Amino acid sequence: MESRASSVGNREEAKILLPDIKMRPKEMLIIHRLLSRCDPLARIVFITLMENWARAGFQVATTPGTIALDASCGAKRDHIAALINPSYGRPAAICLCWEILRKQKQFPCDALDAYQNTVRRIAPLHVTPSSAHISLEKSFSLAQAKQLFKAMKTLAGCIRPELAEPPPPVKPVTPDNMRGTLKLCPAETQAIFKKLIAGWMGAGGVVQAKQTGRIYLRLKTKAHRSGNLARSPRNFNLLVLASPKGKVPAHLQAEWNLSRSQWGAYLDCVPEAVENYERTVVALPGFVRKGTLSRVFLHNGFSLAHAETLVHSMLALKAAEESAP
Repeated sequence: MESRASSVGNREEAKILLPDIKMRPKEMLIIHRLLSRCDPLARIVFITLMENWARAGFQVATTPGTIALDASCGAKRDHIAALINPSYGRPAAICLCWEILRKQKQFPCDALDAYQNTVRRIAPLHVTPSSAHISLEKSFSLAQAKQLFKAMKTLAGCIRPELAEPPPPVKPVTPDNMRGTLKLCPAETQAIFKKLIAGWMGAGGVVQAKQTGRIYLRLKTKAHRSGNLARSPRNFNLLVLASPKGKVPAHLQAEWNLSRSQWGAYLDCVPEAVENYERTVVALPGFVRKGTLSRVFLHNGFSLAHAETLVHSMLALKAAEESAP
């Protein structure tokens, strides 16, 4: 493998070497595209992890922007890690499922503790509320990648499918859920939510309410020739309208870093439009960004005029995406 790494390094423009694993044609194209954007170190690390993971009997899957390393859990799969190509000056990275695994009963707590302690000794981590990221910079070595694989393999071997909880029943999207959400809000908040909903629906945007308490304003995009993640069609929550719950007042939750994130840059085909939209959201009264959440609380002077401004910015972003090549 070390000689293979040298071979890759000496032929930057040569044909990209693919991992020796079973791949469908679509997966082959995605993996080739992602590896072609990586430097020689990241390529050989990614190939090493994919080959070892598949050889150990686990699953290598793909999304439009990542390579996923999964493990079986009965009839389902559990995500263990994702391999992310470089973007916007950031190096390629290994994204490990982290604290989010503690909410899944099929992962024993002692196994998770041992796994996290082992990984912390292998390489520096950037930890978010749900995941941990290892940047593939020059200090990361092939030996560390092999140590990481062993830790991931041990964790996957500890999965107990019999403890997994069944998925919650799918709640229907009905007008009742939307009306129920509005009833939980004071009159001023109801008026703001109604203006946002009417403005988005009037422009052909999708509005959903899968549960009482949250209303989703969703943006459905087409596939673009420009950008990176924007090359695949997307359907995501641009804005979430949340009713009061406990001590948390009513607020808007905005999807963020839509042109810069390594894993959520769904609109990297229109970076200027995203920048204008995010600038509008930041200027709204009640805006707070904490960790991975960007929220606008509606008890801090947010008015119908601010809602109108937000609607115009959302529609401008939608129009920019529709006209992007």
